[in-house]
Amino acid sequence: MTVAELSEQVGLPKQTVQRMVVELERLGAVQRMIPSNRIGLGSTIRNLAIKTLNAHQISRITRPVLNELVGALEETCNIGVLSDGEIVYVDRLECSWPLRVQLQPGSRVPIHCTAIGKLLLAFQPKAHRDHLIAQHPLTRYTEHTITDAGELENHLADIRDHGVSINREEDCPGLMALAVPIKDEAGSVAAGVAVHAPVTRLTPEHLAAARPHLEIAAERLSASLFKKELD
Repeated sequence: MTVAELSEQVGLPKQTVQRMVVELERLGAVQRMIPSNRIGLGSTIRNLAIKTLNAHQISRITRPVLNELVGALEETCNIGVLSDGEIVYVDRLECSWPLRVQLQPGSRVPIHCTAIGKLLLAFQPKAHRDHLIAQHPLTRYTEHTITDAGELENHLADIRDHGVSINREEDCPGLMALAVPIKDEAGSVAAGVAVHAPVTRLTPEHLAAARPHLEIAAERLSASLFKKELD
């Protein structure tokens, strides 16, 4: 809807509605759709919709895709959403290698130094992205962690340009990860799917080879979670 249409629907002056929209946009509840400048649902509401599905329902949808993805890549894969300034793994499937990071679905990880975290942060509306960066400390976990807000913003712009996020030992020494977006019915980024492994196994060549598999999985998850038709 446009601000004028919203004003008519709720029976409030346009100026009042405009102020409310700006605040809701800052919180990520709504966002302006480009290029129409209409107001649509933001990432906070979309993620809430995903989270209202219980774990069994999510797993029923996501587990077959993760099974195929882990089978193809032979590495741990997970699906995450943004929640309260952190990333929550809504589903995760471990690989069979003895050397791996073991986390359970429901685990929370930081947004500024993980592949899915940086991916979802990059695609937030600017006002909400600035709010998240300002409200959550950019804690240093390794020598590779980005702790400067300006440097992080430049890095997030690069993620938006390339449509992929890479964690280069930023939250854990020796761990690499690659994440791609899962989009909702409007084409907005609602979640992320990632693969991660030790740097000895996830070399740049392996990262490049993994990306098409992740993108196919993301398209399938998008279609299943948001009831879209695959091309």
